[in-house]
Amino acid sequence: MPNPVGRPRTTVEDLPANWKEIMADCGQEGGSAVEVRCSLGIGESAWGTLLEDSEEFQQAEEQRQMLCQVWWEKQGRRMVVTGDGSASVWIFNMKNRFGMRDQPKDEGSENAGEPLNIQFEVADPVKSISITKGEKKQA
Repeated sequence: MPNPVGRPRTTVEDLPANWKEIMADCGQEGGSAVEVRCSLGIGESAWGTLLEDSEEFQQAEEQRQMLCQVWWEKQGRRMVVTGDGSASVWIFNMKNRFGMRDQPKDEGSENAGEPLNIQFEVADPVKSISITKGEKKQA
């Protein structure tokens, strides 16, 4: 049997003894994956290996992400109440970090992303309302 070549894959045993606590603490402070990698003393490659190989690590990372999102959401609420901070920075952060959108996706429709066309006839009472997606239809 040939000897494997290269560095052995990183495992959770290679991490500091309190690695789960480090990840949770980072999330509770709104820290990113880059921040937690630095705190754990690992690079991007080891991070990827751990996510691929360890369900325990995957669960800890999911928890860190949830804690991180909670932290950022609290910051947004604080900004609304106090007026301190930059709403634009917060919005872009939420969109880029957590995939939030201004409008929900309409994935169930074949015309998703197309404008809504609303036509109605004003009368007393209203006689007809028509809502369609896509290009405006000629009457």
